[in-house]
Amino acid sequence: MPVGMRTLERNTDNFFAGGGQAAFWPADIVAGVEPSTDKLLQGRVFSYADTQRHRLGPNFQQLPVNRPLVEVRNNQRDGFMQQSIPSGTVNYEPNSLAAGMPSEAPPAPMSRNHIEGEATQQRISKTEDFYQAGERYRSLGKMDRDHLVGNLVDDLGKADKKIQKRMVKNLSSADAAMGKRVAKGLKL
Repeated sequence: MPVGMRTLERNTDNFFAGGGQAAFWPADIVAGVEPSTDKLLQGRVFSYADTQRHRLGPNFQQLPVNRPLVEVRNNQRDGFMQQSIPSGTVNYEPNSLAAGMPSEAPPAPMSRNHIEGEATQQRISKTEDFYQAGERYRSLGKMDRDHLVGNLVDDLGKADKKIQKRMVKNLSSADAAMGKRVAKGLKL
């Protein structure tokens, strides 16, 4: 169900203020819209907000780059990066000091999904573990490919031969020419 569109039409003037502090997470959705039942997305709904709190502090939603058009009401009082000056002494519920406010928002209607069957964990039949890495390597210009191979040879040159051989095998699986170049640079 389309609910709107976000258009990124310009680069930020200050990378840290407009990009480095940006906090995107899949739980940041319009009220009444639910995330899909995809298991990977469900895990990220929980973990990303926790990551942003760890990275930017508990009041990351109040930073200008993350602040919505409506006032942020997360009942956080004080703490790192507090952008407003909360009034009153109560920021918890239930309470008897502030006429019960703040209070929990009423529940939004939720859809119900009927699921039937057996959930299993198994290998997928078609794996392309190295495809994307090979595509990325082949998309680079000659100079960038040369720099990448040089950096790999330099860093792998400090590793044990066993690790060098395993890495050359992986690199060759992504792109045979890249694997040969790294093997030659490592004198394997």
